[in-house]
Formats: sequence, C-alpha cells, structure tokens
Amino acid sequence: MSNEYVRRLQGGFHDNTLRKWQGRGQNITPDCMMYPVFVSTEADLLEEITTLPGQYKVGKNKLLAYLKPMVENGLKSIILFPTDVEKRNDTDVFYHLHYTDENPAVDAIMLIKKHFRHVTVACDVCLCGFVESGLCFTLTDEPVRRPNYDKKDETLSKTEKMTLYVNSQAVDSKSTLQFISNLALVYAKHGADIVAPSDMNDGRVGAIDKVLEDKCLRGKCAIMSYSAKFSSCMYGPFRGACDSTPITGNRDGCQLPPASSGLANRAVDRDIVENADIVMVKPSMMYLDIVRDIKQKHPHHPIAAYQVSGEYAMMHAAVEKGIFQMKKLVYENFTCMQRAGVDIIISYFTPMVLKWLIEDRQEEQEQLNTIMKKLETKGVFDGN
Repeated sequence: MSNEYVRRLQGGFHDNTLRKWQGRGQNITPDCMMYPVFVSTEADLLEEITTLPGQYKVGKNKLLAYLKPMVENGLKSIILFPTDVEKRNDTDVFYHLHYTDENPAVDAIMLIKKHFRHVTVACDVCLCGFVESGLCFTLTDEPVRRPNYDKKDETLSKTEKMTLYVNSQAVDSKSTLQFISNLALVYAKHGADIVAPSDMNDGRVGAIDKVLEDKCLRGKCAIMSYSAKFSSCMYGPFRGACDSTPITGNRDGCQLPPASSGLANRAVDRDIVENADIVMVKPSMMYLDIVRDIKQKHPHHPIAAYQVSGEYAMMHAAVEKGIFQMKKLVYENFTCMQRAGVDIIISYFTPMVLKWLIEDRQEEQEQLNTIMKKLETKGVFDGN
C-alpha cells in the first residue's frame, strides 16, 4: 500500500459521531458498572472511610437512603462487602455466617431486593473478614511440616513467626470449600443475584456450583469468580475498611504473582470449566493485558475488572493535586478497560460516572435545542 494512503487517517474521526464509531464497543453506560458497598454490623452507621475519600461504611438503617440518589441516577448493580464483623476462630465461624446480626450482608440483600428490586445484588464470598486469622482459608489442625523456627527467637517479629507457622501447615481444602460454599448458599437463599468467591482457593467455583444446584438455586444465582486475582500492593485501603489484613501480612500464597500471565489464564480456564458465569481480573489498570488474553481465548464469556481501592485512591489523590481532571481521567480509564475486553467495571467511581452521564445527555440535548431554535428563527423549516 502506498504511503500516500496510509497517512490519511484523520478524516475517519473528525467529528463526535465518527469518533464513537471508531471506538465501537466502548460505550460507558449504567449497565456496565457495578458499585462496591461496605455494609456494617452497626445499624445506624454512616462513616466515611479515611483511606477511600467519598466512600462509606453504612449500616442497614442508613442503607436505602445512601443508595437512593445512585438508584435515581441509574445504578444497576452493586457488590456487598460485610464490615465490622466480630472475628471468630475457624471452627466457630461456620455456625455464624448466616446470622443477620453477625453478617450484615444478609440484611442488606433483603432490604435492597425488597425496595430496589431491579438492582442486581452481588455478594463477595470469602472467609477473611470473618476469621481472626484474616486468612482466606482454614488450616489443618496439625502442622504437616516441622516448623523451622524457634518460638522463643526474639529476633523474629510476630508476623514473621506467624508466617512461618502458617507455612508449616496446609490448607484444609475440604473444610475451606465447605465454608465458602455454605456462605455462598446463605447469600443465594436470601436473594443475592450473584455470588462472587474472592478467596482464590482451588475448586471453590465447582463447590459453589454444586451446592446451589443441589438446593435448586443455581438457576437463580450467577457465579462471578475472582479468577485472576493478583497479589497486589493496591488492596491496602480496602483491607483497612474491611479489617481483613491477614496475620501473615500478605496473601502471596493464594493470590497470583504479578508476572504470572500463564497462571492467570490457567485459573480462568479452570473456573470456566467449573461453571463460572463471569470471570474477573483484579486489579484492573496494570493487568489489562490479562483481560485481552482472556477475551481472545473466551470471546463469549463476560469479563469483570475490579478497579481496586488503591487505584481509586491513587487517581483521587492525583486529581486533588491538580495533576488531572477527574472526569477525563475516569472516562479514559473506563474506555481503555472496555477496549481491552472488560464487560463489567467494578469501581468506586460509579456514582460519579452515573451523574456525569446524565449531565452529558442534558448538555447534548441543550446544544441540540439551541441549534434547532436558531434554524427555526432563520425559517429553515418553513418549506421555502
């Protein structure tokens, strides 16, 4: 092809309609967004999360009023995270997951589905927010390896000792999957439209699928798996809000190494085989290559991407410093996620974007009205 023709691209995107056509498939709408909501055991609480400006922990008595303006602006889906939960040991927690006073997500599901029936409700499914250890799994009662440290060694910190202790034990897969699938069942029974296992334990999608099928709930509840969840430094603000920091200080043993594209693809393949309806990549901004890999391999499977607390806080801080303009930054970020293949954007910016979309439509209509009035004044429509 001659260079004379290769150079001439600008004519293809010189106005707003043409620009939209060039980005076909990248269309930010309320349907493509999901909003994370932190529900507290404290019924009357409405407390801003210091590390997540503009985000709140909210109790059941404040929940409907908190969501009302978002629903009026077109909010279509949310994902619930229980907070301020009394921590229990692994054995104890199994019997308390379904109590509404111990798991605020249960009351939240019922409230939302009663009053905002059209809003799709997802629930995060994990043990870390319920157990004293902050781990996403239960351990065997006895070490499977001899602990390679001296408990009296004062040179080791408490976290270092706990990490070595945990490493001497093994994940009790049977118990873990029982806990995870039971929690998913609790949410499904109370009306959750989606259960979202975030624990990254092998086999949990299949276990949830089976228990929901056995209870005739599988046709009423989707599974959105945190399939490619990476061990990232970006989770700090969230862990503070949910008090889910593990005793070992990190989750390197169950979340994927940041460089592991192969593991990510294998994890997604496994979850799809186990009947996940939606697969998720987390975090989003630095892992869009993983999204593209998944979309190319599974073009007909919905992909969610979680724009996590650290990403939100980082962008918010940059805007506060005057480095970026918020609306342009968020729109560009969302558009690039869609371009990579993301179908569902889980973001703390959702309420802002819903409001912006309404303002954009109003602005476009006002501009159109102005143009039409000018044309009418000129007599363009008089048939002359």
